[in-house]
Amino acid sequence: MLRCRATFVRSARTCPSFLARTLSAQTNLPKDSSVLISPADTIENVSTKETLLKVASISRPEMKLIGAAAATLGVTSSVTLLLPFVSGRVIDSAILAASNPTVAEFSTAPVALGLFGLTAVAGGGVYTRSLLLTTAGNRIVSRLRRRLFASAVAQDAAYFDATPTGDILSRLSADAQLVQAAVTTQAVSALRGSVMSTGAAAMLFQTSASLAFVSMSTLPPVLLAARHFGRTLRKRQAEVQALHAEATVTAEEVISGIKTVKQFGAERHELGRFSSAVENAHDEAIRSGKLQAAFDGAVHVAANGAVLCVLGYGGGMVLSGDITAGDLTGFLMYSLLMAGNISSLSSTYADMMKSVAAAGRVFSVIERVPMIPSTLCHEEETSTKDITTDLAGTKATQYAPLHSRKLPIEFQNLTFAYPTRPDAAVIGPKFSLKIRAGEVMALVGGSGSGKSTIAALLTRLYDISPSEDGTTSAILIDGHDIRDLDPSTL
Repeated sequence: MLRCRATFVRSARTCPSFLARTLSAQTNLPKDSSVLISPADTIENVSTKETLLKVASISRPEMKLIGAAAATLGVTSSVTLLLPFVSGRVIDSAILAASNPTVAEFSTAPVALGLFGLTAVAGGGVYTRSLLLTTAGNRIVSRLRRRLFASAVAQDAAYFDATPTGDILSRLSADAQLVQAAVTTQAVSALRGSVMSTGAAAMLFQTSASLAFVSMSTLPPVLLAARHFGRTLRKRQAEVQALHAEATVTAEEVISGIKTVKQFGAERHELGRFSSAVENAHDEAIRSGKLQAAFDGAVHVAANGAVLCVLGYGGGMVLSGDITAGDLTGFLMYSLLMAGNISSLSSTYADMMKSVAAAGRVFSVIERVPMIPSTLCHEEETSTKDITTDLAGTKATQYAPLHSRKLPIEFQNLTFAYPTRPDAAVIGPKFSLKIRAGEVMALVGGSGSGKSTIAALLTRLYDISPSEDGTTSAILIDGHDIRDLDPSTL
């Protein structure tokens, strides 16, 4: 039953910045636009650099906390880099005291206690860093989920026809959590590994340049391998995330329709479907894990091989008197420190590629422009300005006014097929109907004849399909095309 009555007109309000961009972009869409953007938007295929810039942008309000966490590296890294140097000096002093009776008695206890005190200070730095990153990470993932949910709710009905609910839920949960790790733990871990590796390399050259070149001989091939590995792992991880989302979709379908499943005795069948989806995700994750394991193993061999080269070449230098035993000990400790941090960087790089793949899935929804303007102009209860602040210079869309009175409705030359089934027209061709102001009309027809579709088109859940012969197609309320009206009034 269709009753012609317009009850209210929403006052114009501006939207949060990311939705304002979306709505302003829609003003350039043609009235006969019925393009369906796939859930797998090309946004997921952007470069790693572009994705990381987007992640950094959404993390900007927490940059002070992340920066403070990174600053603690100055304390912890200094203490860690000091230990090998002091250890080498202690060994040289102990050897000298043991071989020369005229040297005053040497005690290592005060030095050890002093180093322990520095280590305790470094432990305080680690505690502070962990606390700051936890706080920043939770704020970021909360903001990201709010944006993702807001963008999902703002999408047109065609998007939800094409996108399973479980896929959206997977992006809200698992993918958002991986993005949190990228901007907090992984970012600072990468910085720590870079600082420690650079500091250790500087100390290696300070001790012996020739020995340092021996120690770093395996680094170039590792870096070349990392470049190729990162690209491959990102693609693999994107597939893993998509397969996990498929498993979530299957579970959501079964649980939401559990009564139907039980009525047909299909529990075993649905269990098999879900098990198959989980198995597919598991197999792809194992393939991705094998790739990462191979890279980690190669890095481990290269790093420890460099240490063994240092031991062999450096031992000869000690025997020839070029360096002292303490120098070699400190050099070996720095080599192990650099090797460990390079191995850590390889793992962090792999985790970062996983997070980038997840971020691509999240931003593909956040940045998707719905074909039909959303009525969502919310004011979130949050202190983060980047969500609630309106886009500078953006004005709310000006809609044609409707008065609170009985109004006529007219359907002109309508043809419509659901975007997921473009070849199966439900309405038309050239369906036309006039309903006078205040008139009550019943649409009668069999199942699938388009009764509910007419109501969906009138409330603009979907836009009508363009006419093939070029004739004008429109739905008019009081002479106004509904595409010129505020969707909230419909």
